[in-house]
Amino acid sequence: MRGLFVLPCVLLFSSFQIAPSNEEVSLPRVGRQEAKEVWMQTLEHYAARSDWRSLGHIAKHAISDGISLRTLMALAEKVNAEPLLRASVAAHNIRELLSGIGIEKNDLFRIALFIETELHTARDNVQNNYLSRRLTGLARTLEFDEESGKVFIHLKSHGIDEVGRGVKKVVTKSILYDVEEPKLVAHCTSSSAMKDEVAALRDMQGSKGIVKLYASGERLTKEGAPLYKMMCKLYEGGTLSSAFSNKKRFSFKEKLIIAQHLIEGLAAMHEKGLVHRDLTARNILIEKREKNDIEAVIADFGRTKPINEAQGCKVQFNSRYMAPEGIIQERLSGKDYFATDIFALGCILHRMHFEKSGPWIDKENLKNPTQPAIVKEAKFIYDLQLYREAAQPSGNSSKDRFERIILQMIHEVPANRGTTAELLANINQLLQDFEAKAASRGTEDEVVVEASPNLEVVVGNGV
Repeated sequence: MRGLFVLPCVLLFSSFQIAPSNEEVSLPRVGRQEAKEVWMQTLEHYAARSDWRSLGHIAKHAISDGISLRTLMALAEKVNAEPLLRASVAAHNIRELLSGIGIEKNDLFRIALFIETELHTARDNVQNNYLSRRLTGLARTLEFDEESGKVFIHLKSHGIDEVGRGVKKVVTKSILYDVEEPKLVAHCTSSSAMKDEVAALRDMQGSKGIVKLYASGERLTKEGAPLYKMMCKLYEGGTLSSAFSNKKRFSFKEKLIIAQHLIEGLAAMHEKGLVHRDLTARNILIEKREKNDIEAVIADFGRTKPINEAQGCKVQFNSRYMAPEGIIQERLSGKDYFATDIFALGCILHRMHFEKSGPWIDKENLKNPTQPAIVKEAKFIYDLQLYREAAQPSGNSSKDRFERIILQMIHEVPANRGTTAELLANINQLLQDFEAKAASRGTEDEVVVEASPNLEVVVGNGV
């Protein structure tokens, strides 16, 4: 296992007793030459008795006084104490692999030891799988998932920046506890029920281009109000929207990979009979992996609906991503909604590649309260058609082919946008051809194709 410090595991088969006392045990300060020996004798005493609660209190002081996690690992091997070994290794690996979590080493060890030794009994005495700091006396709140057995250490409200915030959702960071490979995860909470969103997300797990879900649940707040939550993979690159705001530029290969992943994700949704209805750059998460390698996923399924329940529903709440037929939503039904998803994704890819929002968008027209909807739609279609005709590339380079795929996805005629299966086949072929050509030149890592220059096309008001 790369990058991890793991001592040989001690396998124990005896069951340990949990000390009933909540009193914190402490020792007087002694001379520095004697300190380590005193600490180790005391720790060994409690470890030999399997008195994990008292050991946790003592170890907190000992670590503050210079006893290292490696020393605790050695002690665990000496007395054949697997829980102590696992807690020491877990605390070490969390500190090594996850930076900036704001938990002191001694507090982190106590949390790990509690999870290893006391959680199984504490969880029987709580509701909603939630163990507050007040209940445990630990430095952070814990939560466990009955179905998967996963345990989470929440970092909210401890100087750790939020991941994001929406109208009804707040996303913070938590630690997915694991002795060998702990992970930072996104902890999404909402006052609105997420049952349908979770159901849709669970149905698509394992599909490329879909955010990874670790666990979900609900609990009551101190005020007695329901709070719904999901724990998902944390994508360190953030949202595509933030990348746009920060003027992040992608290599051409990265653009192709992002497009491939997102079309794969949308294809997985449509194959399940689900329509997203809120595809925006804000709901796309990215993570840089290696040079010219990136991951992109679709997130936030709060407005997702089965296609047979979507009739008459609004599409794409942000006008930057709305298809022209979305203006008169009452006419939409069934697979019409798939085409609006494809249009929205085309707008996202257009913004990424051309580095500008759609010039066909006339907000004044769309927001005019005196303008009949049918007139708004007609102008939208006219402006979009004018832009697409002027933007069509004439060559057959990789860049030209990619632009044609994007322009197809934002076609003014829904039937001409293609299906996700057709679009995915085209983008896969393009990526394969591009990689083959780059490999033949031996310069794949250096190939960066810039977006086309801004077209001198004036339509709408352009945003």
